[in-house]
Amino acid sequence: MKLFRLIVVAIIISISGLSYGQNDDLKAFSEEQLARLDKSDAERVNAPNTDVKIAPPESFVKESTINGFIHKGSSTSIQVITIRNAGYQSVTKSLTNEYFEKQGFTLEKTEEMILQNGEPAKLYITSFSTNAEKYQRIFFFTGKENTIWINVNYPKIVEGLLYKPVISSLKTVSQG
Repeated sequence: MKLFRLIVVAIIISISGLSYGQNDDLKAFSEEQLARLDKSDAERVNAPNTDVKIAPPESFVKESTINGFIHKGSSTSIQVITIRNAGYQSVTKSLTNEYFEKQGFTLEKTEEMILQNGEPAKLYITSFSTNAEKYQRIFFFTGKENTIWINVNYPKIVEGLLYKPVISSLKTVSQG
C-alpha cells in the first residue's frame, strides 16, 4: 500500500511539473508575440495619398482607395485622414457620447495615449451594427497644427486578435 501511495504521489508531482513547464512555455510565447507588436521607425511607411507615417500591423496591405491599409482575411481597414490647420484637441472637443449616438455609434471607451514620438493622442472606441454583424470602430486623433485622424474598423468577433496589434501600430503614427 505504501508503494502504491508513493507511485501516486510521484505521478502527481510529475504531472504538476509538466503543467508548470507548459505554462512557462506559453508565457514565454505570449511575451515574444507581444514584443513583436512593438514597431520600429524602420517599419513605418507613408499611408497612401497622405504624409502620415505608420507601421501597419502585420499582414495589412496598402489600399489607396481608403488612404490606408486593409487586412482582407479579417475585413479590417485602417483609414488615414489629415485635417489641416486644426490641432486634434480642437477637433475632438465636440466628440461627446451624444455626438457618437447621433452618428449611429455606441461610445464604449475613451483613452488618452502617448505615441512613440512623445506626442499625445486620443482614441475613442465605438461599436455599431450592420445587418446582423457587430463591428467596432476606433477613432484616433493626434497632431498639434494638423490633425491626423485614423479610423480603424473591424468585426467585433476579431477584437481579441486585432486590438493590441492595432494599438501598437497607432502608437507609431507621425506626420511628415
